[in-house]
Amino acid sequence: MQAPKAVGRMQMIDEIDYCDPNGGEAGLGLIRSQQHVDPNAWYFKAHFYQDPVQPGSLGLDAMVQALTQLIWKKGLHEGMASPHLTTLAPNAQIKWSYRGQVTPERKTVTSVMEVLKIEERDEDILITARGSLWRDGLRVYEVGPMCVSLRDDG
Repeated sequence: MQAPKAVGRMQMIDEIDYCDPNGGEAGLGLIRSQQHVDPNAWYFKAHFYQDPVQPGSLGLDAMVQALTQLIWKKGLHEGMASPHLTTLAPNAQIKWSYRGQVTPERKTVTSVMEVLKIEERDEDILITARGSLWRDGLRVYEVGPMCVSLRDDG
C-alpha cells in the first residue's frame, strides 16, 4: 500500500531527496522534501491582495505531507486493513514558530521532519515529530512538537 499523497492544488511537495526511516537523533526517522515554487500558484493570487505569500498553513501541510511519507516508509501502517492518519492529532501538543514567508520569487521550499517518539496507544499510534521549513536555504518555520495519529479504520 502506497502512502497517501496530496494531489492537485494541495500537493505541497514535489520530491523527496532524502529519507532514512532509522535516521535522526532518536533513530526513528528523518526525511527531507522539496517543493519547487510556482510563482503562478493559486495561493499567491488568493493570499494576500497585492502582497502575495504562501499561507503558513500550507507550509505546515508540506511538513505533514513529508512526515506522512516517512511514516509509510517506516511501515507503521503495516498490518492495518484501512490505515487512517489524522493530522494533527487531537488532544496533542503542537508548537509552531515562523520568521519569514514564502513569496513568488523564491525557488525552493525544503521541509525537514524528524520523528522523536512513537507511542502505541489503545486505539492508535501517536507519532511525535519536529521539523523545519526552509525557503532558498533560509529556515523560516520551526515546528515541534507536532503529533499525528495513525489508526486502523478497518
